[in-house]
Amino acid sequence: MDLLGRFEKYLRAKPRRAAGIVATLLVVLILVIAGNLFQLLGLGRYFEPPYLSETTSLSPVQNGVRWDNPVMYQGATYNRTLFYWGNASGALLGHVAFESQEAELSTGSPVTVIVNVAQAADMSYWWNLTIYDSTGDGTPGAGDYIMFTGPPQQSDTVYTVALVYLGPSGGGVTAEVSYALHHGKFYSWVSDTAHTDWPWWYSPGLNE
Repeated sequence: MDLLGRFEKYLRAKPRRAAGIVATLLVVLILVIAGNLFQLLGLGRYFEPPYLSETTSLSPVQNGVRWDNPVMYQGATYNRTLFYWGNASGALLGHVAFESQEAELSTGSPVTVIVNVAQAADMSYWWNLTIYDSTGDGTPGAGDYIMFTGPPQQSDTVYTVALVYLGPSGGGVTAEVSYALHHGKFYSWVSDTAHTDWPWWYSPGLNE
């Protein structure tokens, strides 16, 4: 008697065990078919993270993000550091601090300075920079942070934040991070989207 015949005889002799074997084979068959369809139809992309996820200097805060340890360049100052914040619809950019705020940040003691960047006439829209200098030396460094806060961030919209230190010669030392929210989860990654053929920090008025 061949192998198939012996197996058939065994199944007839033990119908309960036969039912279990048949059920197991059906499950295996279904899994094999599902796996093949998964590959054939390229369904794996639906289970991949919607955005890059890296360890960056950004973390979420209410209506914005916080950039920790904004070390740009030895000897950099906040008043010679420029910021960029935007998405596909547009961007805000300007000085992180001006001379008067640089003086506040250089008192030798921990200090927090809030800079109003933009607001609507009816106050329905506002956008602030909050600078915390942990030592009061007026220099972006370890233990410091900059918060970018304003209107609530929209889900599934990629935002980009960048900082650049402009030295006396006008050359820029830059850092840039993009981020997005998806179903309440925060994703961030190092990017280079704002650095175009004509760098954003060469915009009129920024180098004055």
